[in-house]
Amino acid sequence: MRDFFRLVRGRDKQTPSLMSGFQAKFIDDLMSHVSGLEPDAFRLLKEVLSILWQEFAEEYAGVAIDDLDERFSRFILVRPDSELETK
Repeated sequence: MRDFFRLVRGRDKQTPSLMSGFQAKFIDDLMSHVSGLEPDAFRLLKEVLSILWQEFAEEYAGVAIDDLDERFSRFILVRPDSELETK
């Protein structure tokens, strides 16, 4: 989890970090998996993803990377490595 935050915070070494540089990547990546939506639904989904990113960024803006604890994560599901192995 800490590696993820180091990635999305990029050069932001101090808190607060709004991770604004990663918002477009987050939205574009998820939207690239969407097909067959009508234009209004596509636009709405993009707007919802933007709001979700903003809430996520605000939630973690003031949290130092060393203070992150997966037990208190509202937005990220953290599983032990043993659960991630493919069967």
